[in-house]
Amino acid sequence: MEILQKVRKLVPFVRDESNAKFGGTCTLYPENDSYVKTHRWQNGWREEGNLILDCNSNLIGKVYEMDSNGRGESWETVRSYPDGVPAYFLEYSVKFDTEEEEWATLYRLKI
Repeated sequence: MEILQKVRKLVPFVRDESNAKFGGTCTLYPENDSYVKTHRWQNGWREEGNLILDCNSNLIGKVYEMDSNGRGESWETVRSYPDGVPAYFLEYSVKFDTEEEEWATLYRLKI
């Protein structure tokens, strides 16, 4: 599925063989609340994201980027993308540490 290859570029996978999978259709999603949370510590990091995409797999609306480090400090950035009609919801989690864990699921929105 071509769209899965496109959204793969939005996920910071550690392993080259990792791919997003298609999770079917969903009706519930965090409307207007796309976010990326990145947690960093001495020997690793974890990033989680919930992103709303248009029919061409482009980010739409606002994306809240929350970062934190291992010292209790955190900060937030808001990035604005063009408005569009929500068509997909991408959910992912990537962990890079002594163990690697990564997955991404793309859902088609039924609005």
